[in-house]
Amino acid sequence: MDVLRTRLQSRGSDSQEEIDRRLKKVREEVRYCKEYQYIVRNDEFTQSLRDLQSIFLAERLKAKRLDLQWFTQSFLLDENVNPVEREPSTTS
Repeated sequence: MDVLRTRLQSRGSDSQEEIDRRLKKVREEVRYCKEYQYIVRNDEFTQSLRDLQSIFLAERLKAKRLDLQWFTQSFLLDENVNPVEREPSTTS
């Protein structure tokens, strides 16, 4: 927190009240860090950017975001096979 406080104060663009508000917000957010899916440390810009790009890609490729109907039709269903022959029955 000392590093963040020093960084905010050295900018000279925020009032002390705004700096205090931002530091309070950080404390609130850190309390819930175990609930986060991703944490990006903003220590080095290039690495932070790569981390964010990786997160965007991972999120875009999650199965719940993909068209799974296309996926199953393209890879699991054989057009030349009768639907009854595709999967063994679990009821018989």
